[in-house]
Amino acid sequence: YAGTEFGFFVSLDNGATWMSLQQNLPATPVTDLRVHRGDLVISTMGRAFWVMDNISPLRQLARARLSISNGPRGGAVAGTTGRVAGDGVTAPLAAQSGLDLSRPQLLQPADRIRYRASGGNRRGTSPEYPSVALAIDYILPPGYSGPLSLEIVDSKGRVVRTVSAASSGGGARGRARGGGGEQDMRFTGRGRGGGAASLTTKPGHNRFMWDYRWANGGPLVAPGQYTARLTSASGTESHTFEVLVDPGVLKDGTTVADLVEQQEFLLQLRQTINEANETRQRIEAAMQKAGVEPPPAPGPGESTTEQIEALEQRGTPSAKLQALWARMVTARGTYEQPMLLDQLNSINRAESGADQKIGTESRRRYEDLVRELKAIQQALAGM
Repeated sequence: YAGTEFGFFVSLDNGATWMSLQQNLPATPVTDLRVHRGDLVISTMGRAFWVMDNISPLRQLARARLSISNGPRGGAVAGTTGRVAGDGVTAPLAAQSGLDLSRPQLLQPADRIRYRASGGNRRGTSPEYPSVALAIDYILPPGYSGPLSLEIVDSKGRVVRTVSAASSGGGARGRARGGGGEQDMRFTGRGRGGGAASLTTKPGHNRFMWDYRWANGGPLVAPGQYTARLTSASGTESHTFEVLVDPGVLKDGTTVADLVEQQEFLLQLRQTINEANETRQRIEAAMQKAGVEPPPAPGPGESTTEQIEALEQRGTPSAKLQALWARMVTARGTYEQPMLLDQLNSINRAESGADQKIGTESRRRYEDLVRELKAIQQALAGM
């Protein structure tokens, strides 16, 4: 890397040739630079510090012996031009490259520490901290329009996340990087760079930011080995990488085994919450079919438990349905008594807010609620 009085440059062939890496950096003298934890950090004269997150793609292209010049060296290969270092950088790729740029290529994801939250308060002139996300980079040949999907798989072979290119042009959605225009490092979300809703399909370098979460807003993944699989019309490419534990979590006495146990508990809890919501929908459908309204909120001095007992004692089909509904859903009022669904969600909030060992009381309460849910389902099935 070379910082000068008028710009910033990079060489992928040990200084034989150079190309601009200016991107959205202001035209100002570069006074110092460091590579820190796989990020490129520079200081400028009067224009603050600047960070390029995750330079792993540059390192991999350099190891592949790319030749950068005003024109290709040696015999040209199909797909000889690609954006290799983010937005605004187009480089001819010569025949010495170890990458077949005529087809989609998945680059090796870097091993990263999985933090739970980004630093800073995002106010005024506070620094822009890295987002809680892992970059997965891939290169597409010019004119590629075939199918494209990315799977992230854990060490047990379970699919953690699946994301595909947007049907109406992946380049316009998400926050993957690559293609025309500047890479804006001044992202206004939580930390530098955000999660992507879909894969971009721009010629050259693209980047998907994985937020370390299981699909559909699931829990954060536990530290361990994961595999990224990119599937295109040319086939499937895969690379394995490590999600590393936050050293601060280990310092506090929480172990990797605790985090694995937390992940599995939260996945099981999420499945139970989904099952409980489906049961509620079945109860509501039965009530609608029978023309039964939900029971009113408990009266003054009456608890939801007392109301449920009174409904069950009446013994009519409509009262039984109302009792089942009241066991599932919290009745609104001044002094609410949380019922099954709210209690499950309360456990989820308590146990997913930090990297921690699952509490004994949460586990016991969860087991009680699972038994309660099964009893409700059996009662509903018998009606």
